[in-house]
Amino acid sequence: MPRRRKPASQPQSPPPASQAGALNNLEQQVHDHWLKYRPKMCQALKRAGKFDQAVETAAELTQGLLSKLLAKGLDYNQSEEIAYREWMLLPDEQEVPKLPFDPAALQPPDVAA
Repeated sequence: MPRRRKPASQPQSPPPASQAGALNNLEQQVHDHWLKYRPKMCQALKRAGKFDQAVETAAELTQGLLSKLLAKGLDYNQSEEIAYREWMLLPDEQEVPKLPFDPAALQPPDVAA
């Protein structure tokens, strides 16, 4: 018997989620995007033993920036796009071989401020 899908709704703002749940989701997105679009960078981070920490920190920085932008009154979609492009959706290595920052040196938001 096929499963029935619930109709998709388009909320104006995201449903409340726990910070930990949001970070786990962001960490997975950072992980997947970086591996796909920046494989050389990921290999270098893994060799240095800093890949997991860099992914976790990038997710924390993304969540922190998203929260700050929302607190300033920006629309959720606009805030998400800005925050994701800053830390998570890094450009393809073929287009931008060298980033303007070192992912291995990222600091969590409470230290980076």
